[in-house]
Amino acid sequence: MIELKSLRPILLTIAGLAFVLGCGGAPQVAKENRKLIETVLTAVSSGNQAWLESNEKLLQTAHEKGQLSDAEFAAFSAILQQARSGDWKGATARARTLAASQRPHEDESSHALAKHKKKPKPS
Repeated sequence: MIELKSLRPILLTIAGLAFVLGCGGAPQVAKENRKLIETVLTAVSSGNQAWLESNEKLLQTAHEKGQLSDAEFAAFSAILQQARSGDWKGATARARTLAASQRPHEDESSHALAKHKKKPKPS
């Protein structure tokens, strides 16, 4: 009989691939977890391995405590995996896409999330 723990990496990989390939788009991250988008984006955009590992531990702990949904965890894990593979620019782009795809919650203004939208380059 296969234990659920042994399937977890496979399931997370599948969920991460679904996110990477655009299946269903980026998940909406819960309001209380939005700060994690910032920390992951900072880690990958800086190319800082220590920050990447710190975020990985933070995300794992939040997921284990039930504070981070499976979809959120898979989305963040896909970003971290891409950075670990050496594609820091791609991971940064993916983190920005995750940030930009967030819709404001009822008690947030749309300006709170607008800073991640890609600005057009001057002509």
